[in-house]
Amino acid sequence: MDIHHLLIFCFLSALSGGNNGLVSAKVNIYTFTKGQNASINCYLHSSGSWKFFCKNQCESDDILIRTEEAQSQVGRYSMSYRSGPTSSTEGILNVKILNGVKSDAGLYRCGLGSSSVPDSSWDFEFRVSDETPLEGHTGVIRTEFEGEDVRSICSSSVYRQWKFLCKGECKTDEDILIETEANNTQNGRYSLEYTVNRLYLTIKQATKSDTGKYRCGFGKALSPDSYYTFPLIVIEASTQPPPSPPTTPPTTATTKSSSSTLSPGDLESTFQVTGAVQLITPQPSYLVPLVVRVLLVFGLLAVFLIVLCKWKARRNFGVNTGENADGVNMEACEIYENPSSVPEKQDSIYQCIDPSSGDQDQIYCSL
Repeated sequence: MDIHHLLIFCFLSALSGGNNGLVSAKVNIYTFTKGQNASINCYLHSSGSWKFFCKNQCESDDILIRTEEAQSQVGRYSMSYRSGPTSSTEGILNVKILNGVKSDAGLYRCGLGSSSVPDSSWDFEFRVSDETPLEGHTGVIRTEFEGEDVRSICSSSVYRQWKFLCKGECKTDEDILIETEANNTQNGRYSLEYTVNRLYLTIKQATKSDTGKYRCGFGKALSPDSYYTFPLIVIEASTQPPPSPPTTPPTTATTKSSSSTLSPGDLESTFQVTGAVQLITPQPSYLVPLVVRVLLVFGLLAVFLIVLCKWKARRNFGVNTGENADGVNMEACEIYENPSSVPEKQDSIYQCIDPSSGDQDQIYCSL
């Protein structure tokens, strides 16, 4: 394999090799009933002071709310912010849609960052149903497809050594899936993991029978100190429709504080242990791997073109000068050893250059 084949191989590998985050990143889906409120908590890391709530990708026409204030509301959209428990750059941004309508279905983004664009964001999808997808529940419901893994944060303001996971209301022992003092425990397809001051629940390869309400938290399952209710519906993969595009462009823009829209009590209720607010599970960043891959592709392409140009230039120079690979001009007088093969015209004069001679004068010989 020569250098050209090698470079082409590297170039194609950079284009097609591996899974990049843009393709594999999972967008959480939440379903709520028309006329109800939809509320989502976004866990973000950024030193920026601007908060964003957008439909689609936060282009200029996509922005529903953009503000530096801790609380804001524009029409049916509201947003509240509080600092996270682990670091000064961690923030919890709660976004809400009031009195949902069918046109609210689609992709959304919540984020933190500079005044122009968010540098830390989470994407999610809202679906709006005409009927209640899960009997007895109001608010958003996490929606998954059969065969997928489900992962969610168990929001709680209290930590205890004992941790639990139930399906249902945790009224009997039959409801308990996990009850443990360990930080990592698995029971069949269900698991609990405690890390970095957060408790996560995971359901492997979800099935339709996993549809229902789950309760996870700290303390004993039948007498918990704190818990979080996690509603889930599992649907067939064939029922996955594309996100609905926005029917009309949002009419909102940068806003200032609106103290009458969300009281401190409303903000605190977001973090009540019995709240039904859904949480955005952190997902791997996909922008950085994509940028690195693009830069690698262009770098390899530039090297390939440089090497190719040098090779062609060297080849053309060798052809024009008659040089061999060692750079020595091997052209000399043509000598006929067989006199009979000498052309009839005997008075031709040929210029001969002796390669081994150091004499700069030209040597002429008559053949």
